[in-house]
Amino acid sequence: FSATDDEIWIFLGTTLFRLDVAASPPDWQSRRTNVTGTLATPDAGKCTYFYDTVSSKHTVIGSAVVATVASTKVWTLNESTWKWAEVVTTGPGPAVGLDDASSIFHNTAAWVFGGRDPGGIYKDTAYWLDTSSTPYVWSTYALTGLRKPQSRGRAALVNVGSDVFLFGGKNLVGMFGDVWKIDLFTGACT
Repeated sequence: FSATDDEIWIFLGTTLFRLDVAASPPDWQSRRTNVTGTLATPDAGKCTYFYDTVSSKHTVIGSAVVATVASTKVWTLNESTWKWAEVVTTGPGPAVGLDDASSIFHNTAAWVFGGRDPGGIYKDTAYWLDTSSTPYVWSTYALTGLRKPQSRGRAALVNVGSDVFLFGGKNLVGMFGDVWKIDLFTGACT
């Protein structure tokens, strides 16, 4: 979503389609076909996405499979150049992809939670990806408290101040309907 343009943007390969949601009724606008760069083709189910309004960059975190080995990759699309670029990262990030993971963007970092490993096992791991440095830096994020969210994927996340609210999701047992409040500074779960 582009808040400055009141548009929803949909990427399909190197083509960008735009839906003007301020129009009544919403109206499809021109498409942009000059998006360039080398965005690998991550499986749509193995990606998480966020948009940084300060830098006007779209970021995709997902899996790339090279020679049958899955790994976590990060790509950005800078709106000033309309070019995809793979981003170099350091630190202890997710090693084998983020199938069904969820994310939010807070200040200059992405907070990524859960997902599945290539064997289909759901995780309750959380990570920070600091985008204010070059290269971007991954770090694990410890959740604290007597109770913590169970392993899951496809959870909805909403950022309110310094808190993240996590709702629902699913794992091998079934669907969740619970809500968790997680303090981004302390990792405390309630």
